[in-house]
Amino acid sequence: MSLSGGMWLLWESFVKVEVLGSDSWFIHCNVDLSMNGKDESFVLSCVYGNPKLAIRKMQWAVLPLLKPQNDEKWIVMGDFNDVTTQTEKRGGRPFNYVQAIPFLDMIASCELIDLGFIGNTFTWTNKQVGRRRIWERLNRTLVNAAWILHFVNTNVYHQMSMTYDHKFLVIEVCNEPNHLPRPFRFEAMWLQGSSYTEQVQLAFEVDAAGSPSFTLCNKLKQCQKNLKWWNKNIFGLLDTKMQDAQHRLEQIQYEILTQTDPGDDLFAAEHTQIQRYNDLLVQQATHWVKCRRQRSFIHRISDPIGAILTERRQIGDRLTDFFANLMTTSEPSLDSEILNVETPALSTEDLLCLVKPIDNKEILFALKQMHPFKAPGPDGFQAIFFHHFWHLVRPQIHGGNTQMQKTLHGL
Repeated sequence: MSLSGGMWLLWESFVKVEVLGSDSWFIHCNVDLSMNGKDESFVLSCVYGNPKLAIRKMQWAVLPLLKPQNDEKWIVMGDFNDVTTQTEKRGGRPFNYVQAIPFLDMIASCELIDLGFIGNTFTWTNKQVGRRRIWERLNRTLVNAAWILHFVNTNVYHQMSMTYDHKFLVIEVCNEPNHLPRPFRFEAMWLQGSSYTEQVQLAFEVDAAGSPSFTLCNKLKQCQKNLKWWNKNIFGLLDTKMQDAQHRLEQIQYEILTQTDPGDDLFAAEHTQIQRYNDLLVQQATHWVKCRRQRSFIHRISDPIGAILTERRQIGDRLTDFFANLMTTSEPSLDSEILNVETPALSTEDLLCLVKPIDNKEILFALKQMHPFKAPGPDGFQAIFFHHFWHLVRPQIHGGNTQMQKTLHGL
């Protein structure tokens, strides 16, 4: 929310939101979405407390009117611009309990419970240096008893922001871990690594017996193993680097918080760490631009008789059957006029081109026509990998082509 007033509420296309009421300082809505294959519904109120105490008192008098009448699950979150105890404030004027009474009365009147948080206590800072710096917990998440009973495992994370003076509130609701192993995916940014080529070469130096095609598959599997190890231990996941930078920044800010008179070196270290994190953000944005891809996941699907399928294997089988039957019929019919249509015929020269052996140059030409960053094959390697390491994969591909030609001519 800016000083001129106004709030934004954004949601994904798979979420259904019905706005029940709104003003410059709140948005009150009903939310319907699917969580872990189960339909859920709850009431959400996003709130911004006015910086002026007199206006804020009037807001807290209005908020209880939004309380759901039935036993609906209700979550209230936002920047309330109020603290409830001295532990939620550091620096500046001491905590004023009398000033906090209207806010505390509102929480009691709405029968709300503070979900607490994971992370640093404070969600806002004035970003001043030395003794002028102030920290406060102004952002919080409140829920009613119905929410607590239904969503037993709800966590609130104070997510670090490098450019904004407030932290983000990240809500995790009944998050069930995905036990499926993450498939290997080639990352284009690996090409920037100085030792990346060495890992690929080591994989292709491994002796593998069998046909050229079998040998290529085995070497690509070895390449996957090498790159996974190299990415984790040498190149480093970008997300891991960002988490490390964020963790280090939180350590520095904790030292600033706990010291009576923090020195200029700590504030300088804080500034340096923020700059490092911003550099990583730029690197991440560049990677997204180069390797942008849409990810979708089907949580449920209906079968021909209307039954809802939620198991992954059932969904996969249903999709396979659908597309397998899409262009077939159990009662084929053929119009006799179709048989009388004169169709163009290939010349003798064209027919010979279709049956002539595939030249190795044609394979390379076809490979170069492929977009380097399009969706990878089942092995997880995009075309850019084969562009870059053609000199390594060429012997196996040429050998496989030769073997295929011999097999065809032997039939």
